[in-house]
Amino acid sequence: MSEIAFRKRYEQLTDNELALVLADKQDLLPEAALALEQEVQRRKFVMPESPQWTRQPGSKERVASLEDYDEYQRLLEKKNTFGRYWYLIAMAPFALGLGLWVLLQSCALAWTRSGLSGLVSSRYTEFLVWGTVANAVAMVLILRGPALSGSRRAPSLAAMAIWLALVGGSEAWRSRTVYRPYFESFRAQTVEHEQRLGTFMRTGDAAVLEGVSSPRIPMYSGERLVSVLEDPQVVAQLPAPMRRDQVRDRQPLLLAAEQDGPLCFAAIRLEGWGRGIAAAGLALIAGSFLLYRRVGPAARAPRP
Repeated sequence: MSEIAFRKRYEQLTDNELALVLADKQDLLPEAALALEQEVQRRKFVMPESPQWTRQPGSKERVASLEDYDEYQRLLEKKNTFGRYWYLIAMAPFALGLGLWVLLQSCALAWTRSGLSGLVSSRYTEFLVWGTVANAVAMVLILRGPALSGSRRAPSLAAMAIWLALVGGSEAWRSRTVYRPYFESFRAQTVEHEQRLGTFMRTGDAAVLEGVSSPRIPMYSGERLVSVLEDPQVVAQLPAPMRRDQVRDRQPLLLAAEQDGPLCFAAIRLEGWGRGIAAAGLALIAGSFLLYRRVGPAARAPRP
């Protein structure tokens, strides 16, 4: 089209239509741009100001113009999502990271200790028990998260129930088939450890330990164990029963001074309260479940 054709076309436009053409002026052909400029001068047309966003009285919206509104809506949607699932965003990396760390620990133990024994020593279960924490956090996140909404609720609950049954069943099987057969032999070894160590601490007779190795004593070498127990700095850190055995026959006047430390004092008494602590834990779980059921769905819904 020629410049004259563009000029005739623009003469037929209304002011609003002309404003729309001006807004896209950079995309026009040179002939069209020249014809548009002539039409603007002929009409003495002034481009209207961009519409401004007017905040309604009492509104919490914080936008200054229509150009900001789309971005504002996106930010508001992100804020609402984060506010509704803040616990999921905050705790999911913790549960995942801790669970993967425990998994790596279990793989390392399985590789380095495989074939040594069917039992897992407490110094290793102290690492593996963190898997229980990770699993508990993960189950809480699933129970409160969007995975249990709508039609996904039943499959999610079924998957958790199956997982709990498998874990509980495997622990029951391991306790019955792995730990129980070793119990009597371990108990006999523990009694022999106590007798040998007690005799050495009372009499100083190294013959009860020398030439003996694990599992009859709590160390791979009896000679090494004798050298350790003869170290005064080590003796000062031994449990109170062993320290009392040392002074019972040699220095009986010091017997009353050998008392349990605060950690042993607390551990011995907590060990006697095991059933009560277990019962209190079960009561706490049952009470939490009942409270969860009583508050109703509206009260326990995620906050907006």
